Amino acid sequence: MILDKVADLDAPARRRWFGSYLRTIVGRDVPEMARGRHLGELPRLIRVLAARTGQELVVENVARETGIERRLLSRSYLPLLETIYLTVSLPAWSRNFTSRAIKHPKSYIADSGFAAHLLGVDEWALASPTNAARGPLIETFALDELVRQASRLLHPEVTLYHYRTRDGAEVDIVAEAADGRIVAFEVKAARSVSRAASRALIGLRDLVDRAGGRFVAGVVLYLGDQALPAGDRLTVLPLSHLWSPPSPPLAPPAPATPAGSTVTSRSATPSGSQGTVAP
Repeated sequence: MILDKVADLDAPARRRWFGSYLRTIVGRDVPEMARGRHLGELPRLIRVLAARTGQELVVENVARETGIERRLLSRSYLPLLETIYLTVSLPAWSRNFTSRAIKHPKSYIADSGFAAHLLGVDEWALASPTNAARGPLIETFALDELVRQASRLLHPEVTLYHYRTRDGAEVDIVAEAADGRIVAFEVKAARSVSRAASRALIGLRDLVDRAGGRFVAGVVLYLGDQALPAGDRLTVLPLSHLWSPPSPPLAPPAPATPAGSTVTSRSATPSGSQGTVAP
C-alpha cells in the first residue's frame, strides 16, 4: 500500500514521493500497457478523477473535461487505470442484475493520500469541516480500508457496490457475499452522532427494505467516538473501528472459592434453567 511508503515522511518529502509516483504512472506504467492516443492528457485525467472521487462516474462529463473521446475513455483508459490499481470502481447494487449493469458506477482513487495530493489538500485543510474535499476523501479512505480487508477474505467472496435509487436514497458502500448476504456502510465526515446519522439512516433503511433477510448489518461510520445502536440491524460507529475494533469487555473476576470446596467446570446455572440477559 502507498500508506506504508509515505507514513513516516514529512510533508515536503511526501509531496516529492507522490509527484514521483505520478510521473512513474504516466511515463512508464501506462505507456507500457496502452497503445492509444492522449497519453499527454493522462495527468489531467487522473486529477479529474481525483476531483470526482466518491462520485458516480459519468463518462460523458469526464470526456468533456479532459478532451479525451468517450469511446477511448470507456474502452482503454478507465479500465487501464483500474488494472494498475490507480482507481477503484463500485458498480451499482440492485436486486435486478440488469439494472446493476445499466446504472453508473462510483469511482474512487485507490489511495486517499494520493487523492489528497492530487487535489492539493493537506492535513490542515482536511481538519476544516467546510473543506469541500473533506467528505469525499474520508469516504475514499474508508473504502481503501474496506477493499484491503475484503481482499483478505477468501470464503465467502465479497464484492463491493454502491446503492442509489431514483428517489435519492443512497448508501456509499454495499458489501455482498457470494451467498447474497449484505453489510452496508455509510461514511460521514461529522463528529456528532445526530449529524452523522440523520441522512445516512435514510438510505440504509431503504436498503433494509429492499434486501430483506439478506441484509445482515448497516453501519454509519463517523468521526466521533461513540458507538450507538440505530435501529433494526443498524449501528453508528467511529471510523476508527475499521482498523481497531473495540476489545470485548473483560469478564468479572470469579468469586473466591471457600477453603475445602471443590471447583468444577460445570455451569453455575441451575439444572434445567436457562441464562438470560438482563434488560
